[in-house]
Amino acid sequence: MRSKKIWNGSWHGRDATEWEGTIGDLRPKIPTFTSSEFKIGPGVNKYLALIARDPLGESDLGDEVNPMNSVRIPVAAVSKDYKLVQHCKVLDSSLKRLEFFSYNREQSNISEDFRFNTTPLKNPASLNAKMKISEYGARMRIEFLVSNYEFYSGDGNPYILKIICLNSVDRSIALRISLSLEREPGDEIFIAGFHRTHDQGLEDKAIEKFFNVQFTQFSTGVWIRRTVPDKQVEDLLEKRFKDLDIQKIRGLYKELTEALGEVESRLLLKAGEVNYFFFREALSALVHEQETLHAREQRMGKVLDFLDELFKESGQENNNK
Repeated sequence: MRSKKIWNGSWHGRDATEWEGTIGDLRPKIPTFTSSEFKIGPGVNKYLALIARDPLGESDLGDEVNPMNSVRIPVAAVSKDYKLVQHCKVLDSSLKRLEFFSYNREQSNISEDFRFNTTPLKNPASLNAKMKISEYGARMRIEFLVSNYEFYSGDGNPYILKIICLNSVDRSIALRISLSLEREPGDEIFIAGFHRTHDQGLEDKAIEKFFNVQFTQFSTGVWIRRTVPDKQVEDLLEKRFKDLDIQKIRGLYKELTEALGEVESRLLLKAGEVNYFFFREALSALVHEQETLHAREQRMGKVLDFLDELFKESGQENNNK
């Protein structure tokens, strides 16, 4: 399958294109970048660095090839404290972990009523994806479903693991990764997020660590039974959300828990505790009601940051950052 262009438009003030195809087909469209001194001739600015897109490796300069793809192009001037993170590194960190990730029933505390189909991927590059990339490649967003990583909650309709990677090399967008469970577009539950700015505090292995922790938790099922005290949820909601959003979240969570079947109700513990899985589902509904991709991305970031903070305040180990 070859990649197919499905959209052209403006993305954060820059021309951009969206493609769909297998990750293997899309990968050649992902450029690499080089950081060098910010200078003109012998004059060097000691406070700044230059980020430039490397040539895309196209040798045929005929009518089908844009000659600008075969030269280095500056895309940003950044501070010396800026840490360049290649788009490919973000993507490869997830694909590498998927090759080895599998579900171990013996290590799980999940009822047999909750089934997983989690087998290692022999060829992650064969996964179908959608990728949005700005002109010159400074910004990239790629999303894909991992179809053999499914979670069945008892009704026969599986959730499928979805990965979204968002990155920039011009510091216009923070590095963000989200893991979610999707039944169909608009029916998606965010389960974990990684959000970091491009600075020297970003550890070299931080992305790999995030995927290792989250995939391990997913395969053992601990995220399904996790609960949080009511009071911590309420206190943090009042700090982070407006009253209207709080009312929506409370209403959605109530609807979800009241509609639980016999199997799902086993996940809810004593009064005064909130089930983390169903609370995530209520929060995720706030993202889907946004009308534009940009608004959804902003709201998704807020939700994932909220969940991360709630996770920390509940005194449970968290390695998202």
